[in-house]
Amino acid sequence: MKDWIESMGITDYNGSIYTIEISGMGVDYELACQYLLWRLYAELKGMTFETPKELSTFIDANPKTKEIVDKVGPTGAMYGAVVSHLHQVLNLGYEKWCKQIPRDRLKMVGKRILRMFEEHYL
Repeated sequence: MKDWIESMGITDYNGSIYTIEISGMGVDYELACQYLLWRLYAELKGMTFETPKELSTFIDANPKTKEIVDKVGPTGAMYGAVVSHLHQVLNLGYEKWCKQIPRDRLKMVGKRILRMFEEHYL
């Protein structure tokens, strides 16, 4: 059985995936944002939403996604930023989303780091 990271279906580059820096904050805060973005993406891949508000409402009403959010315990700003980016990734698709990120904001996050965050911080 595939774990949630592998179920995303994203081509990795030496074990990392392209992303955008979400928070501009410190490592732990940013890692929580990245984890939340990609964990929710794994659950919602293939779905689209008209607006970030519609996506947020769905996340709050769905027991599985609500459990993910509650486990991380994001601040309001963190949650809002993640939902905004998640809305774009879901509606554009991962590859198109990556292409629209300005090169100076394109980052990489390791799949191992996401797994370690889940295992040791949550």
